[in-house]
Amino acid sequence: MAVNANALATFAEAKAAFGYGDDETAKVEDLINTASSSFELHCKRPLAARDFTWILDGTGRRELVLPEYPVNSITRLSIDPTRAFAAASDVAAADYTLRGPSGIVVLFSDVFGDPEEVAVVRVQANAGYASADPARAVLRRACLEYVDWMKTRSSQAGSIGKKGEYSADGVSVSYEIDIPAHVISRIADFIRTAA
Repeated sequence: MAVNANALATFAEAKAAFGYGDDETAKVEDLINTASSSFELHCKRPLAARDFTWILDGTGRRELVLPEYPVNSITRLSIDPTRAFAAASDVAAADYTLRGPSGIVVLFSDVFGDPEEVAVVRVQANAGYASADPARAVLRRACLEYVDWMKTRSSQAGSIGKKGEYSADGVSVSYEIDIPAHVISRIADFIRTAA
């Protein structure tokens, strides 16, 4: 087993944080993958930096809001009403600027196609939180805490994802838990809000 491209932590980081043994590598890497995917579902967006290719509609404006953020770099930007996206349709890097944290591209002297044009803009970019980004450290720590929580819960027979409490009158109540509250508080700032 290995961690996926969207993994927010590595086995080595989990081992350093919690002292896991090498014999637990596959299990912990699976938990890292699960935690990372759970965070992306909860936040409604990819979090770990990776490469994307987007085909987008024209806007009729100088600005284009990319589907993901932050955007670390743009490899290729093309505007082509024929949708062939040949090299001749590429926009030179000197002709636009990237507002990376918000994922907005601004053209200096043109517009991103007509607003009625469908699939005329192609963007190849790297987006998400890169390893060196300070925000990635927060995500890494949250991921490791969730991994350790899931690993601990899985060692308790029949209690994965369940919590039991006694009310003041002595009644036992069990309920499902998804991501623990202390972990959700760490990732709350990364949740995509309605556009």
